[in-house]
Formats: sequence, C-alpha cells, structure tokens
Amino acid sequence: MNNYHNEYDNGLSLQELWSVLVKNLPTIRNITIGAMVLATFYLFTATPVYESKALLRVKQPKGIANSILDNSGLSASGTKLVMNTYSGIIKSKSVLRPVLENTVMQNEKGVAASSEIFAKKITVVPVKDTEIMEVYVRANTAIKAQRANELLVESFIERLTELVRAEHTQTKLFIEERLVEAEKNLIEAENRLSGYNQINGVISSENGKEMQFLVRDVNAAKEIYFMLSKRLEEAKVAELSVSSEVQVIDMPSLPEKRKSPNRTMTMILAMIIGVLSGSTLVLFRELMNKTIKTSDDVEKYLGLPVLGKIPSSESVNEVKNKENLNFWQKVWRAVWKK
Repeated sequence: MNNYHNEYDNGLSLQELWSVLVKNLPTIRNITIGAMVLATFYLFTATPVYESKALLRVKQPKGIANSILDNSGLSASGTKLVMNTYSGIIKSKSVLRPVLENTVMQNEKGVAASSEIFAKKITVVPVKDTEIMEVYVRANTAIKAQRANELLVESFIERLTELVRAEHTQTKLFIEERLVEAEKNLIEAENRLSGYNQINGVISSENGKEMQFLVRDVNAAKEIYFMLSKRLEEAKVAELSVSSEVQVIDMPSLPEKRKSPNRTMTMILAMIIGVLSGSTLVLFRELMNKTIKTSDDVEKYLGLPVLGKIPSSESVNEVKNKENLNFWQKVWRAVWKK
C-alpha cells in the first residue's frame, strides 16, 4: 500500500490532466457561469463613473512684477513648476468650494462630497513639453461630470485672476513706497546742488569735480524717479485690466460613455477567473483523490491481477453512446483515451 502511495504521488501526466479537465467540464462551466452572474450583478449595482475632459493652456507669467525684475522667461523646469503650482491651485478649497455650492457631488455612499473627496475626483495631467494642461472630473452621471468640470474651470480662472490682481496690487503698493523715497532723494539731491551753487557761485578747477558728483546724483535720482513713475502707471493699468494666464482651448466635454465599470472587460475577466478557478478546483480535487478508480490502477499500483469486472450503469450507457458517435468523435476519443 505504501508503494501505491509513493507511485501515485508522482503526479499526473499532461494527458491525464487534460482528461480530468474534459471529464469535469460541467463543473468548470458552472463555476464560470457563477462568476459571470456575480459580475453581471456587480455591473447592475455598481455606481457608474463618467469623466469629463477640459483642455487648458497655461501661459508663462508676464506680469508687471516680472517686467520690473526683467525676467526674460521661464525654462522648461520653470514651466513644469508653473504647471505643478496650477495643479495644486485647481484642487484647493478656495477653488472647489464654489463648485460644491453650485452642484451636487456625492461620494460612493450618496452623501454630499467634501472638498477632500471631490479633489480625489479631479485629475490634472500636464502635456509634456507644452503649455497644455488636461483637466478631468469624474461624477456618477455624464451631465454632472460636465457641469462640475465647467464650474471647476470657471472657479479656477476666477481664483487665478484674484491672485494675479492681488499680486499687481502688492506690486503697485511697493512701487508707491519706492516712489516716495525716490522723490525724497531727488529733492535732497537738488537741494544739495542748489545750496552748493549758492555758496560757490563761480566754478573753478578745485570745486568742479564736487559739482560733477552733485549733478550726477541729481540725474540718477531723476532717472529712478521717472522709471518708478512709469512703472506705477503700468501697475495701475495692470491692476484694473487683469488678464488671466489660463486660456480654455476645449470646453469640458459631455462623456458619451461611462469610464467605469467597463462592461466588456468585467465580463471577460469574470469568464477568465471562472475558467481558471474551476480548472484549479477540479485539478486540486483530482490530485487529492488517492482512491483507485480503474482496473488499470489496481494492476499498476497494487500489483494484483484483475479477475473480472462488473460494469456499472454509467459504463453501459457510455458504450451505447459510443455506438452513436460519428467518425470524428470516435477519432477524438481514440486519441485522448488513456
């Protein structure tokens, strides 16, 4: 008997494994059908997800503050930094709050979504080596997804406009403070020059150099004063006419089909899982079955001769079925017969 176990533990050949699978096709089929039924139930009960897409162009900042600093432009890394900054702004509470107030966004349990939950439904994808930014918003209906994306883009542009206007206002205030100091320095320089002329009316070789220094100070103070005056006017104009650095290339789209769950892929995966699970189950059950099934097993594993066989009703029916097989079915059985 121990010899029987040792030989049987060697495993089954590929032909025997295939025979086991063919023999248990009804079991594999039933498990596969069960998996597909569960997948169908999931498709009918799962909350659909629709995704709306908007395409934005993010221009490089060219405000009055940059012109004062004589910023010649942004590098590729600078553009990436701007994109990442705007991606953070578009998911900020100050941008999401107006969207939530004007639309009904729900989480998986049907409860009104918070800013943190809604932010997870937003995906911002910068297009490589461009100023283009893709904005995706997901919702449980196509109309909600499009409406939420429209409000999001609108709120984002408004918030960005507020930030740019605030920057221009700060720049204007900064220039005004510097202009007051420049005017004060100009008056002081002119007073020093005027006082020197009153004391030293006649210009000689001794006081000529000092006179030149005073005149140079006055001219430099005038240049700074006039430059700041010009910048102040530019800042006032920029504050009143703020242009957004974001342009809408494509308005938020109305999704034609839901993003998830994907019915085709879900059913294919369910069928694959069902077939694999069923095959694994029947093979495992066969490998764990140590009983003797045929007369060949008696001679092979026990070394005992078979004196006779008593046919079962199943084998009798099988013989009758064989008589009704066509030529190709008989060939198939002959090839795969143990």
